[in-house]
Amino acid sequence: MELKDSYRFQAKQADRRSAGQAASESASQLLGPLPTTGKGVGVAIIDSGVALHPDLTDSLAASVVCTPNGVYDQDLLGHGTHVAGIIAGRGQQVRGVAPDAKIISLQVVRGDEGAAKTPEENQQQQVDSIGSLLGALDWIVKNKDEYNIKVANLSVSLFPIIKKDESGAEYFLNPIGEAVKRCVEAGITLVTAAGNLGDRDNSVITYPAACPEVITVGAFDTHGTVATSDDDLAPFSSRGPTFEGEIKPDLIAPGVSILSTNASGSQYDQGSQIRQRILAQAMAGGIEAAQAVMTAVHSGFIEKEAFKQAKAQGLPLAQAVQASLKIYPTEGTQPGGSPAYIALDGTSQASPLVTGVVANMVEANPDLTPQQVKDILRATAQPLPELAAHQQGAGVLQAGAAVEAARRLGRVLK
Repeated sequence: MELKDSYRFQAKQADRRSAGQAASESASQLLGPLPTTGKGVGVAIIDSGVALHPDLTDSLAASVVCTPNGVYDQDLLGHGTHVAGIIAGRGQQVRGVAPDAKIISLQVVRGDEGAAKTPEENQQQQVDSIGSLLGALDWIVKNKDEYNIKVANLSVSLFPIIKKDESGAEYFLNPIGEAVKRCVEAGITLVTAAGNLGDRDNSVITYPAACPEVITVGAFDTHGTVATSDDDLAPFSSRGPTFEGEIKPDLIAPGVSILSTNASGSQYDQGSQIRQRILAQAMAGGIEAAQAVMTAVHSGFIEKEAFKQAKAQGLPLAQAVQASLKIYPTEGTQPGGSPAYIALDGTSQASPLVTGVVANMVEANPDLTPQQVKDILRATAQPLPELAAHQQGAGVLQAGAAVEAARRLGRVLK
């Protein structure tokens, strides 16, 4: 199926493709040129913070810490910086969807909390995370006029807390829904990742993704080709309906191997470099290589079951590692020596593509309400014929069509 208004730039990209394939693609390469750039629009990024990356320093209008002991100019995880680059990165080659938008970072995840060791500790982490998210949502409502915040990206997933009442009966404590409603009523469009809980129905079970008021975004795989005939839903992408019967996601966007800004020294940055070293050792061969690979299997860098299957097929060590080790493609170098850009997968990467488009829509028509934004995105989306509504919502994001529809609506209303 070929779409008239492609969601990917249809110009030749021979320098980025080999035999019709691309290892990774940036937001601007996926969506192509748009008539607007998000100029003057404030975009809140509720995430792990935004590092002082060269492509983002001119876009960053404010950084707010919503976690205990957080640091405003650090992103220890690397997640928020990657999201920010997809939305508003200003690199010459790797550009965001809305490079002239102003981003406001609200840090709700520090990235160094570590895994919970007990159920009680896990629940406390959940309570703390919900509290941080509620604080961020409250902040953007109070400060929306100062920063012209029109849209917020929430590539975060939280489970409701299970509590017990006085009779001992269990119930869900979920204050996120009410906070979401207050934001939308204040005129802020909320775009959120559907989650990465995989290929079963009713897997959109986290919040804010399950809230009816938000724009929930799933992920599909372009397979690195310009043609749309090989596009399919990413295996990890959560799908609905929600337990309340809402058809989610609302639409889907590319979410596999999305190239964006890398936070130097973050978990993603360090993990990428470790994986590259593991692969290099495996390729070198010998006893030391075998020892390094087994250490990587035990530490979780190499997926254990995939590695066992590869070895059972008789693959040599290096090929078995390649088949079971997730390598994050990187490009360029930034001050300090870390890669300038890294390619990641997830609905967390699909969501900011839509957020950036919303910033462009709002520039084209500043009077848009959150409901009108959602209606336009859904009306202009193109469904993939082999997918059900609870897998893809209205279908594939059509960036140019959505911006033009927003502009036309503004003209009609005037």
